[in-house]
Amino acid sequence: MRFLYTLAGLACGAAAAWLPPRHPGVQLIAEKPGSWKTVSTLSGEYTLESAQQYPAQAGGSFQVDLSIRVGLDTRALPELACYDSAGREIPVASSLSTGPDFSTTNWQRLRRVFPVQPGTATVRARVRASGRGEVQMADLEFRPRKIEAYQTGALIGQLYPNRRRGLVLESNRGIVNSERVTELDRDGDNRWALVSVDLDEISQPEQAGEDWRTRFEYRPNEIYWSDGAVLKSDSVLHDREPDIGRALHFRTRVFPSAYRAILNDPGRAVAIRIAR
Repeated sequence: MRFLYTLAGLACGAAAAWLPPRHPGVQLIAEKPGSWKTVSTLSGEYTLESAQQYPAQAGGSFQVDLSIRVGLDTRALPELACYDSAGREIPVASSLSTGPDFSTTNWQRLRRVFPVQPGTATVRARVRASGRGEVQMADLEFRPRKIEAYQTGALIGQLYPNRRRGLVLESNRGIVNSERVTELDRDGDNRWALVSVDLDEISQPEQAGEDWRTRFEYRPNEIYWSDGAVLKSDSVLHDREPDIGRALHFRTRVFPSAYRAILNDPGRAVAIRIAR
C-alpha cells in the first residue's frame, strides 16, 4: 500500500510541474520530487510545457532555469511559450535551431532569460526536445525577471558557434570614427563601449567530459560572441530624433548576397542605415 501511495504522489508531482505531453509517443515520468524524464519514440521534435502560467505584457521578460541531461540520441533546450489574449500560441523559432547538434550526456544546468513576443498575454516555460530515447530534467525554476537595459547580452540567445554560416562581418572592425569607441563599459558617457570576452577562458570545461564524442564540454550559459567582442551604445531612455553624430560608421567591402545582421538585445532600441 505504501508503494502504491508513493507512485501516486510522484505522478501528482509531475502533473503539478508540467502539462501532459501533447505529442503521441512521448511519455512523462516523475522519478522523484523535482525530477522528471520524458521517454520518446519520435525521431523529430516535441515540446513539454510548464503547468505554471504567468500574465505578460510588452517589454516583459522571464527566466527559465532547468537542469537537463540528454542521451546519445536526444537533444533538449528550454524556451518560452507565448500566447495571445485569445489563447493562441505566438510561434517562435525552435531553441534547438541555435543550439549544438550534440551535447554532453552529463547533467547541465541551463539558465535562460527570454523576452516576450509582441502581442503576448500569457507565458509558460517550455522544453523543446528531439530524438528517440530519454531526456531527464530537474529543479525547474520559472519566474518573471526584470532586466537592466544596459546589461550586456541579457536577452541575446546563445547561438552555437558553428551555426554561423558564410562570410562574417565583424562589427568591431572597419569602424571609421573610432574616437566614438571606448573600452570602458560605462553607460551615459556618450560613447560606444567595446566589450570583449576571452573565448579561451570561457571555453574551459567545468568538469572532465565523459562523452565519447568530445573531450571538452560546451558551456551553454556562456555567450560565444563572434570575435569575442560586442559593441553597445548608451541606453536610450526616451524617444528622440536620430543623431548621426552619435552613430558609428563602418566601411567594408561586401558582395551581392543575403546577409543576417545580429544588431541588439530585443530590449534595446536600435537603428541601422546602409549607405551605398
